[in-house]
Amino acid sequence: MPAKDIFHEAAKEALINDGWEITHDPYTLQMEKHNMYIDLGAEKLIAATKGKQKIAVEVKSLISRSMISAFHELVGQFITYSSVLKKQESERVLYVAIPYDGYATLFQKDFVVDIISEFKVRIFVFEPDDKKILKWLK
Repeated sequence: MPAKDIFHEAAKEALINDGWEITHDPYTLQMEKHNMYIDLGAEKLIAATKGKQKIAVEVKSLISRSMISAFHELVGQFITYSSVLKKQESERVLYVAIPYDGYATLFQKDFVVDIISEFKVRIFVFEPDDKKILKWLK
């Protein structure tokens, strides 16, 4: 099992503070005898529909010697995990959790915004110190 991201616990607490119940830590997928580990699984009761919204969350610090390499990893994991998740639990939606500093640095670049849009990468931005979700990007 891979090591947890340095912001794993902060992202987890931000979800809890936002009303989510953590159901998996990690959320394990298996495809053709290969295990894949998405950082978290969570559910939230939706009052309007009296159902549950289910998400899986991959936490990314974007702290790296190369922000572009970290971005490549983010997009690659999102595409791979989304594809497998769609086959195994289609009602669960994948999000990438990104700390505000990483978002403010990398997500102001046009090519990043274009790629996020093209591949429909769902993101939530959180503040690690306050353990609060700042915005959901769908």
